[in-house]
Amino acid sequence: MRVTVSGDQIPFEEVAPAGPPMATVLVIPSIYGLHDDLRQKAQALASMGWRAVVVDPFAGTHPGPLGYDRVDDAIARMRTVDRAALLTALGDLCEALPQPVVALGICFGGTFAWRLAAEGRVAGACTWHGGGLQAWGHLQPSVPTQHHFGGADRSVPIGHVSAFAEQVCSLQGTTLHIYGGADHGFTHADHPERHHPVAERGAWLGLLALLQRVVAEKDV
Repeated sequence: MRVTVSGDQIPFEEVAPAGPPMATVLVIPSIYGLHDDLRQKAQALASMGWRAVVVDPFAGTHPGPLGYDRVDDAIARMRTVDRAALLTALGDLCEALPQPVVALGICFGGTFAWRLAAEGRVAGACTWHGGGLQAWGHLQPSVPTQHHFGGADRSVPIGHVSAFAEQVCSLQGTTLHIYGGADHGFTHADHPERHHPVAERGAWLGLLALLQRVVAEKDV
C-alpha cells in the first residue's frame, strides 16, 4: 500500500494480528529506512494483538534501506524530504487507519511522531532516540507521549535532550527516559556497534505500556 507525498508514492507495510487489533502503531523509521529489524518489531507487535504500519518515507525518490555505514548518504536523502508534506500525509494516513493510532518515531521519525501528537492526529506518541525534538518543545500535545534517549548519544547530545525536557516537563502525560551509556540507534538490534539491549528493552516496554494506557483511556 502507498500514501502520496508531494506527488511521490510512499509505500508502507502493514502487519495485522490474528484477531481484531487493540490499536494501530504507525512506525516512522530512522534515516536508514525500513530495515528488517523494524519488520521484526512490527511482527512482534502483531503477535501481541497490535496492528503495525511501517512507512518508508524515502522510497519515492531515494529507495532504501541504507546500511548503517552509509551515514552521509542517509543524511543527504533526509535533507531532500518535504517535511511539511510528509507530516500532512502521515496525518491523513492516521485518520484512515483503524483507531486508536499511536505513532512510534525513531531517530528522523521522532519529530513527526511528536508533531502528530501535538496536532491531535494520534492518541499517543513514542520516540526512540529522536533527533531535533528540542526545536519543537514548545508544542503541547494533549495525548500521552514517551521519549527514550541515550545518555551517550553522539547524534542527539544531552544538551538537546535537556532543552527538550525543560520545555515539556510540565506537560501531563509526557515522560522522558535516559539510558546511561546508550548511543544513538540503541534500538537497532541489527547494528551491533550501537545496539544497547538494556536501553532497547526499556524503550520497547515503554511503548507497550503506552499502548495499554491509550487503550485503557479509550475504554473509559
